[in-house]
Amino acid sequence: MTEQTLESKDKTAFLIPDLRQGMLLAGVLAGLILAAMVSIQWVQYTVHRYHPFVFEDDARKALEDGDFGLAVDICTGNLLYAGNQFRSHGLVHLLRAKAYFSEGSFSKALDDLAEADTYWRNSFRNAREADRQEIKDFATEMGRTCLATGDAAQALSLFSLAGSGSGEALAYLEGLRASLSAAEAASLWPGGEYLIVRDFAHPRYALFQTWTERTGRTVDMGPTSIVLSPPLPVMQAARIAANRAPKEGMSWYSTPFYMRIPERPCRFRATILVKSGPPPRLLLGHFYPETGLGGTTTGEAPFLLSDEDYAVEAVLPGRGAGEPAGYIVRVGFALPRDECEYVIKRIDLLPGDGKESRTDG
Repeated sequence: MTEQTLESKDKTAFLIPDLRQGMLLAGVLAGLILAAMVSIQWVQYTVHRYHPFVFEDDARKALEDGDFGLAVDICTGNLLYAGNQFRSHGLVHLLRAKAYFSEGSFSKALDDLAEADTYWRNSFRNAREADRQEIKDFATEMGRTCLATGDAAQALSLFSLAGSGSGEALAYLEGLRASLSAAEAASLWPGGEYLIVRDFAHPRYALFQTWTERTGRTVDMGPTSIVLSPPLPVMQAARIAANRAPKEGMSWYSTPFYMRIPERPCRFRATILVKSGPPPRLLLGHFYPETGLGGTTTGEAPFLLSDEDYAVEAVLPGRGAGEPAGYIVRVGFALPRDECEYVIKRIDLLPGDGKESRTDG
């Protein structure tokens, strides 16, 4: 009897610590489950909304509600979360530009808008038609704000971005011309209407890329600036310099651009300061989505604009009836074999083929 009692007490003594440990373990597990639920809820309300597949709805709602700081936070969180690894990269910059503009941060809005345009030039397949409409409308809104305050140069830059972003740059130019008053048009285009193909005011973006190089030469490319006569400001430009090519072959360098080949004639013109060597030829790169093939248009012979500036042009005659739809996706230069150095002041898109007068339109 005594032995059974002692054995029962021993078992009870062992069970009491086990119960305590079990209760403690259960408490720890319950705490972990609660923490996990809180963490999941936090992720759903914070990190989750940064995901490329869901951020847009939250960002647009914040814009609609007038909570522009929240819209900036959501877009910035998406950029930290996803970088440029998703096709939403252009859209997140566009939406953040809208938020900054609504807050009154014009320069930040301009930087984001230029980033969206640059991304969709390089990755034109990633832009939806709705994206192109939205970047066109917003850049036009910013441009009209600048035009109303007398900043015609910035307005032209934004209108040009709207044209390239739309994918219908020539049609946009014609619509813009019709929408402006005579005074607005005169301040914007003293010498005839055009759009800027490449805005060199943003030198941190890639100005030119190697299109094809088969000559074995060394080419140096980068931003530069030109001091203009007072009271005009310093002008941002691009520089291309190359040594003499050791062998024959293609030596092509380009900047991305996106425009559907229009039905009407138009031309691209680069204004170039030639520092050494003969002037280059302008090239246009085509892409035809139906076939997946591409092609090129080689520009005409350069002609002298002033004592130091040359113009090099490439004319698009327009897409004929029955011809497949295509895009202009690159605008660039074919360098001569000689040693050469150029400062590209600007590249413009002009209406018409310019055969009669060699003037802007």
